[in-house]
Amino acid sequence: MENTIKVFDEKINRIIYGYEKGLPVVSDFDKLAVEIARYQYKHNDLFRGLCEKCGINCSQILRLEDIPILPVSVFKQKSKVTSIPIDKNGIEMVTSGTTSGKHGLIYRDPGFFFLREKAILSSGSKDLFSRFYPNKVQIIFLDFPNRRRLPDFPINYSVLANYARFFGTEDSIFLDPTIQSDEKCLVDNIRLAKLTDRPIVILGPSYRISHIVGGVVEGRIDELKLPPGSMVMDSGGLKNRGYHQDYSKYVANLLEVFNITRRDYVNTYTLSEIGSHFSDMSELPEAEIYKKCPPWTKVRLVTVKDIDVAVGERGEIIIYDLLNRGTILALRTGDYGIRTTKGFKIQERGAIN
Repeated sequence: MENTIKVFDEKINRIIYGYEKGLPVVSDFDKLAVEIARYQYKHNDLFRGLCEKCGINCSQILRLEDIPILPVSVFKQKSKVTSIPIDKNGIEMVTSGTTSGKHGLIYRDPGFFFLREKAILSSGSKDLFSRFYPNKVQIIFLDFPNRRRLPDFPINYSVLANYARFFGTEDSIFLDPTIQSDEKCLVDNIRLAKLTDRPIVILGPSYRISHIVGGVVEGRIDELKLPPGSMVMDSGGLKNRGYHQDYSKYVANLLEVFNITRRDYVNTYTLSEIGSHFSDMSELPEAEIYKKCPPWTKVRLVTVKDIDVAVGERGEIIIYDLLNRGTILALRTGDYGIRTTKGFKIQERGAIN
């Protein structure tokens, strides 16, 4: 009998739960990915149409490498990219558009948000917030849970709101540092954390943090120095929107202004078109830092002919994300990186989108 989305969700949830609890991974990722891709072929009109244009039919999808890899631009089309019937409790999300300048619509069903919430807790407790977990820490968000101000957006559907719920203390706060009163609030919260000798986390888009650290005047630099044990977390890349043009100079400036080490800074790679996140293993020596793939994902770095590159070589990033069981499983990102033994390093964002 054909697997249903409910069966897929149960299998994916077991992988997520096992990772959180440190249990051995018992699911065969490749087998499950093939099952989902074949399901998408049958139930996703847009996916099937694009496969047929390439001469691919469902019976030919037997291995992970057989799964058609589609560009993220597929979400910019007018047709809804979904393998699941539209549910009134689902929501249409707008892609960021920061890479190509074009926004797209993605339908996300309630099951997606359930799995992503579980994945946020699992990977957050094991990786991103492992320094503090199971204790909580004040998080100063330089962004908002409902960035696009959608009137009916459930707050538990937000990545940032779930970070606050699972890992943030009650005094965690969402700020817009471009507003003078919020900039003052940021400085005041840092000052209070230093006075009470407790670590905090600054979390926001890379370009926004770039403007904060790049635009700070010399006489005010001490105001942003964080107390020991604090962390800065960013995502999204600079994408020509930050104060800095060079990423390495941005990181150096960030470490200096916030008075932290490279181990206290974590960059996370994600896309609007996927459900998962790939964060730095920043506890390693700087030269060895890589982005870790949670076990419900796989990442390949490939040549222009979609051949896997060797460790240490540059390739385009291809993401297989089981959380995308209702849209497109395998996506060509248009981003480039360096393959490492256990993961990958980001080299640039949006090179071919």
